[in-house]
Amino acid sequence: MDSDLDSDGEEEKLLERAFEIKYVDDYDPEETPTNGYEYLMRVKHEAKRCPKVKVAEIDMKKFDDQTFIVPKRETYSVPVSYLPTEEWQREQVEAFSRVRDEVSYFKSQRGTEELNNVVNVTKPEKWFDYIYGRDGTPGEVPWVKDLIGMNEASLCRALDLFESWLDEGRSQLNDHTCLWIYSLLAFIATPLLPETCACLRSLACHAIKARADVGGPDDKALVRANLLVCLVGRYFSQADLADNN
Repeated sequence: MDSDLDSDGEEEKLLERAFEIKYVDDYDPEETPTNGYEYLMRVKHEAKRCPKVKVAEIDMKKFDDQTFIVPKRETYSVPVSYLPTEEWQREQVEAFSRVRDEVSYFKSQRGTEELNNVVNVTKPEKWFDYIYGRDGTPGEVPWVKDLIGMNEASLCRALDLFESWLDEGRSQLNDHTCLWIYSLLAFIATPLLPETCACLRSLACHAIKARADVGGPDDKALVRANLLVCLVGRYFSQADLADNN
């Protein structure tokens, strides 16, 4: 019992005692408690038997034979003439950087404004109709006055919707879609949030796939696809997706 008392002294130094439980000479921890005080003595006795530090016992043999599943990114074979040159990619990144600098200037001049003219991105169908039109009505193009009022969550959500629509086949990487994506990319903040990074990578993969289906080196769709891959890979630092020609 002396060791228990010594241990009590050590604990008192660290923790403030809430209720003092005095040692009882005739206390037998093997007997069933008959009152509240004996119950507390029993709890105290069992607490002393618990190790200060408990280490999990792990059977390391279970880790000897494991199966790792690493998803592979789908690749597409395209003629070398379809791939952009290093100089072209550098020019696009520099031009895009200048656009983002102008966006930063506009933000500093006007500040953050509420969404007034843009449909709420939490309503995907209305957002889709706003961008692509409905019943013969043409869709809207992105305007700085509208995008500047979108907070970061709305910008990321909008990009995520484009990625979903491309997955579902509801939209294609045409001029209108790419104009919107380019504009949203000009407004998103860096460093990227993990979910935004994943979305951009998916958009770049759509562009890589679209590039494999173009009609020839003079197809405008090739320029759009190369530009999107270039910005995601080079500007947003997804180097494994970048073209190295």
